[in-house]
Amino acid sequence: MPEVQPWGPAALAVAPDGTFWVADTAKDRLLHYSQSCQRLGIIELQDVRGISDLEVGGAGIFAFDRTAQEPTVLHLSLSGAEYARYQVGQDATGLRLGEGGELLVERHLGTTFDQLLDREGKRAHVSLPGLLHQGTVYTSSPADLSQAKAHTGALAMGDRTVEVTVPNALGGLRILNIQPDGSAFMVLEEVVLDSAFMVDQTVRLYAADGTLKGQARVPLAAQYTYVENGVVASRTGEAYALITRQDRLEIQRLVLTRELPAIMPLIVENAAADVAPPTINACRSISDMAYSGNHFADFIRQYSDANVWGYCPGRVRPRWLNASYTPYTGVAYDWGGFDTVTSYDDLLYQGYQAGDINTTVESCSRGVDCSGFVSRAWGLTTKYSTYTLPNISWQLGARTSMVKGDILNCADSHVVMFDFFTSQGIFVWEATTYNGADRVKHWDQPWSRFGSCYVPRRYNNKC
Repeated sequence: MPEVQPWGPAALAVAPDGTFWVADTAKDRLLHYSQSCQRLGIIELQDVRGISDLEVGGAGIFAFDRTAQEPTVLHLSLSGAEYARYQVGQDATGLRLGEGGELLVERHLGTTFDQLLDREGKRAHVSLPGLLHQGTVYTSSPADLSQAKAHTGALAMGDRTVEVTVPNALGGLRILNIQPDGSAFMVLEEVVLDSAFMVDQTVRLYAADGTLKGQARVPLAAQYTYVENGVVASRTGEAYALITRQDRLEIQRLVLTRELPAIMPLIVENAAADVAPPTINACRSISDMAYSGNHFADFIRQYSDANVWGYCPGRVRPRWLNASYTPYTGVAYDWGGFDTVTSYDDLLYQGYQAGDINTTVESCSRGVDCSGFVSRAWGLTTKYSTYTLPNISWQLGARTSMVKGDILNCADSHVVMFDFFTSQGIFVWEATTYNGADRVKHWDQPWSRFGSCYVPRRYNNKC
């Protein structure tokens, strides 16, 4: 099995007329479907890297390209004509439509919002205290996952605060949208560490008075690939999820019920059991790991014609690398790669090619893959794979034990290096091809991305 994380469609939107739009991120296009899921049309996108969120309203289509070198919002007509592009900053994670159809930018997975465009599609930047409905401010606060007791979060609806609880840890509590009657659709992510992290993603609908009207489960286990923004709610009170299969995609309506049976075990994590094995060699400090992660993610250079377009049989060029002599940030993803930042830079000066997103090893391309990056961040002189990293690390027994420089490892698939807990997920370093990133990134990710096989581990010689 190639050591690479599969990816595909990344976002779903429901239009005011009830039709659906899907971001087919792997093929750089938007797919339009009827309410009965018959394809109505295709919009081919130009010069994008990885559309990860969509909104459709009266002013047209808004597509968010998060993995562009500068995260960008595209404003399109319903027929695909491009009106404008707007750079929105590295902390942008998604889009929302306001109650009047104005375009809002979500930051840090829904922690804050600001208005980018007014309801007519004109630039109108406004910082917002939260999502607004008829003068009432809506905000959400999940639990602090750095703490052992992390079961409870809160939904604030003006002066009213609704306590939101789950049996294990509440790792995400995000407002999906606000209905015309003032009720709020929420997306919850419950997290527990068993042999690996488990995540249960659910949707809840809270009435304007704070009472729970219904809830439904998103079938994460059914996903063939992770979908970054695959849950939506229409203005008519219906919730949907985008489900990926190996040979197709499905748009499933989520049926709200009063009761929802638990599917995850109730586990009390034991941080006291996390005792490091004896250090047998010179240790690697947390600060050295963090410095290395930032060095890879923040590295900036211009690339020659040979670096970008040079002859390299079997190489597939990273998607962001489309121009010579233009500054780009982040060391390129190179399947099987194990360069340091210095060796990467030096070898590119010698005429090697930057990156390779094909799952074969080419001697003419340079960069790092996910495990090559972790191996370098841990100060290793030998490349370990996601399958062999457990040979030099130990498994943590509690989420709260995780500190900077630890990893979340999914054997034979992918690995990321942990930085810190955020209010809606975790900040990580990773070398990844997910959604067209194709380089080392340092960014905010939700727990739902790590809910299948990811095991928290610590380097044996960490100090």
